[in-house]
Amino acid sequence: MLSPRKKYIYGTIFGLACIGFVVDRIIGPGPEEAGARETAAGPAKAAAPAPAATAAGGTKSPSAQSEAMAAPEPTSPAAQRIRDLPEIAEARDLFRPTATEPALSETEQAREQNAELDEVAAFVAAHRLEGTFNDGRLRMAMVNGRTLRPGQVLDGFRLDKVEPYRAIFRNRDREAVLTMSQDSPRMQQKG
Repeated sequence: MLSPRKKYIYGTIFGLACIGFVVDRIIGPGPEEAGARETAAGPAKAAAPAPAATAAGGTKSPSAQSEAMAAPEPTSPAAQRIRDLPEIAEARDLFRPTATEPALSETEQAREQNAELDEVAAFVAAHRLEGTFNDGRLRMAMVNGRTLRPGQVLDGFRLDKVEPYRAIFRNRDREAVLTMSQDSPRMQQKG
């Protein structure tokens, strides 16, 4: 519980804040338009001159008018550096490959695809699916005596799906499918 003295202090501070807010909103100046103000170097905004008549009786061209309306050149060193910067025609897309990256030839693309196929073939040759289990909620595959659930990784390939007698592994966009062979002891029927 607050003492009466603390209540008085907090109430006074709150009252002064409310009075300051009301004075600011009612008596203070309203919102001002943002704009440049005159500095010691001269006016930042020049008044727009009326179009001057030429000898032929017409008006000046728009480019001549814009040159007449141009502000005086800034004299500070920082302004000079900014003026000396080269003009940028177009902003470069940071996510676009640069022109220095060579495009792959058809033979290199074929080699990459063969390497990917070789990696999938090596994975399928190196691993043997010994069993699958799927009861709706829990799915598992037994590969080389190791039990795997979907999402676990084996030699760089992630187990994606477990189907009856099949396990589907993925690595990026490549897919390796392990199937149970007919000579598996669990597949043979005892009779």
